[in-house]
Amino acid sequence: MIWEGSYRQKLDGEGLELPCDHLSPSMGFLASRERPTPRRILLIATGILGVLFTVGCIRYLELSSSARVVKMPEPYAAPTVPIQVTLSQSSANVGTATVHVILTNLTPHPISLLRWSSPLDNRAIAMGAVRFISTETNKTAPYLNIKINRKLPESGYFSVEDEWITTIPPGGTAQKELKAGEPEVALKKGEKYRVIAQGRWMGVWRQENEELSTLKLDDAMTGDFESNEIEIEIPLGAEGELK
Repeated sequence: MIWEGSYRQKLDGEGLELPCDHLSPSMGFLASRERPTPRRILLIATGILGVLFTVGCIRYLELSSSARVVKMPEPYAAPTVPIQVTLSQSSANVGTATVHVILTNLTPHPISLLRWSSPLDNRAIAMGAVRFISTETNKTAPYLNIKINRKLPESGYFSVEDEWITTIPPGGTAQKELKAGEPEVALKKGEKYRVIAQGRWMGVWRQENEELSTLKLDDAMTGDFESNEIEIEIPLGAEGELK
């Protein structure tokens, strides 16, 4: 490296001057380098942090995209009973409100059902399977709320010809009219009620492959039922009488 001998350099602020031909190349570099300012240090640190942050984000995205997604198994859903329950207001009789019940088989196969505690039960209103709820107070009209202990046949299974079994053809219906009034349920004069059927099927058998002659409860479907709501008004003229 060529140094001009006429030029002189001060070292470390000591006031000592030496000819340039006495300076080594490394000493010349140190002598000519400027000390970094705080602003420059801040810029350098900010740049380093920015690079580290960018690299970290890229690495995180790579790990996330390559991670194996584990899908949790869906909870087991028990098959629902394919029977639709529909209520409608029927004709009026003095002292009673009559509700028309329709059960519709939604399958292409015959269905046999046990009528116990169902909307087709003769005591459906007294048991609360069909309830009257006041539109003014939102309270259920008082009913007997009876509990009936029924015995299984001695054989341990039902026959399709049993008096408590109703078989509905594919896409067909089973219908019944229920009369509501005392002593089974107390309906007030001039009161409006929302009527709904709610409960649980005790046993339903779907005959898909072959016609069943015996119906075992262990082979039956069970599940909750709920109908549409209808509104009935009890006139002031006579308690339980519809307009």
